[in-house]
Amino acid sequence: MDRAAEVGFGQLRVFLMWPWIQSQSPDHWDFELFDNVFDAAAGHGIKIKATLTANSGPWWLGTGSALHSQTLTLDPAFRGAMEDYISACVERYSRHPALGQWIIWNEP
Repeated sequence: MDRAAEVGFGQLRVFLMWPWIQSQSPDHWDFELFDNVFDAAAGHGIKIKATLTANSGPWWLGTGSALHSQTLTLDPAFRGAMEDYISACVERYSRHPALGQWIIWNEP
């Protein structure tokens, strides 16, 4: 993050990877990696463009092994899990000083 600040980055796009945040089970959420990124960005005056990845769920949910899968967007049975992921991310970062904007979908 030091180098990004040195060269004048004002914003950094970060994909909040659902398979990494909720990799083990529906009840286990791990934001540590992204907390560190947000905190480092805030410490350097860099804003985060947080990109949600609700189309690529964790593998335990039945998503294909490739990121950017469209599996979840096609099956309404996954909508509750998608809403949980989006809500968890928004609740976690909406008030963080590094948040600059949300990107709600990558390449729909």
